[in-house]
Amino acid sequence: MVGRVMESVRIPVIVGGGIRNTKDILELKRLGVSGVLVATALHKGNIGSEEINRLAAKN
Repeated sequence: MVGRVMESVRIPVIVGGGIRNTKDILELKRLGVSGVLVATALHKGNIGSEEINRLAAKN
């Protein structure tokens, strides 16, 4: 669904909801999203703050 949205709009897209792990973040990055909301995955421990910092540094 995110891929279809990205093809349809020419504005920055931020995705929230359903982010389970860094694999999801990398796939969304590949699709061209501008940002992701990861609060639940972070609080549940599915994604660590170190991983988030590492991914953010690659941007």
